[in-house]
Amino acid sequence: MSTNRKTGIAVILIAVGALILLHKIGFGFGGLTSWIFSIILLVLGYTLIKHRSGFIGWPLAILGGLILFGKLAGLIGWLIAAALILYGVHMLKQQNRTI
Repeated sequence: MSTNRKTGIAVILIAVGALILLHKIGFGFGGLTSWIFSIILLVLGYTLIKHRSGFIGWPLAILGGLILFGKLAGLIGWLIAAALILYGVHMLKQQNRTI
């Protein structure tokens, strides 16, 4: 790993740690901190899987993915409901054409 990459990772870790501390003392960014944390876990896990060790990378990627999926569950529910309605309307239109 090059020095520039290590410096970049160090700066990202410091920024994330600072965001977590700010959140804990009441000056956080609310839900943004939890979104950032889950995305960072996912990206860090992927990076570890790709470049180094899957032993630590897979659990981090899975944990980040699960947290992110939990945050997107409401949106996914809306999208599924809209898709079902649109497909039902499409089926009714197809049925009317064949009659």
